[in-house]
Amino acid sequence: MLIKHKLSIFSAVFFLLLLLFTLANTFLFEKIHSNVQLMEDISNINRKHDALRHSITEFCKVGKYWGYSGDFKYRRMYDEKRQAVLKSFGDLAPYMENRRDFHLVGQMFQKVDSTVSSILSFRDPVGDQKVVVLVRQLDEGELQILSLLEDTSEESLSRLQEVSQNAEKMKKSLSFYILLIVIVFFVVSFALSLLLSQTFSNP
Repeated sequence: MLIKHKLSIFSAVFFLLLLLFTLANTFLFEKIHSNVQLMEDISNINRKHDALRHSITEFCKVGKYWGYSGDFKYRRMYDEKRQAVLKSFGDLAPYMENRRDFHLVGQMFQKVDSTVSSILSFRDPVGDQKVVVLVRQLDEGELQILSLLEDTSEESLSRLQEVSQNAEKMKKSLSFYILLIVIVFFVVSFALSLLLSQTFSNP
C-alpha cells in the first residue's frame, strides 16, 4: 500500500507539473504570436511610409522636369502623380499615431502642390528665372516633407526593433522551457517506471 500511495502522489505531481509547463508554453506561444503580428503591422506601416515618400518624390519630379525640359509629357503626368500621393496619404492615415505631424505633412504637401502648379503654368519654362526660383522652392518643400516623414518613420522602426528584441527573448525562454519539460518528463517517467515495477513485484 505504501508504494501504491507513493505512486499516486508521484503521478499527481507529474501531471500537475506537466499541466503547469503546458500552460506556461501556451502563454509564451501566444505572446510570440502577438509580437509577430505586431511586427507585421509595423512593417506594413513602414511600407506605407516608403510608398508615400516615393509618391511625393515622383510628384515633385513633374514640376522639376517640366521646368528643366519643357517636355509636355510631364504636364500630362500631373493628375496621375497627384492622385498617387493622395492615395498614399489615405493608406497611411489610419496608422498614424502622431496626428499633428501627419496634418503638418498634409499642409506641406499643399504648398508643394501649389508650387508645382505654378511651375506648370509657364508655357515656356526653360531658362525662365522665375521658374528657377520656383524649382528651388520645390526642392526645399520636398526636403522638408521627406525629413518629417523620415522622423515619423523612425518611431515605427524603433518600435519594430523593440518588438523584435522581445520576441527573441521569448523564443529563448520557450526553448528553455521545452528543454526543461523534456528533462522533467524523462526523469519522472524513469521514476514512475521504477515505482511501477516495484508495485507489480510487490502487489
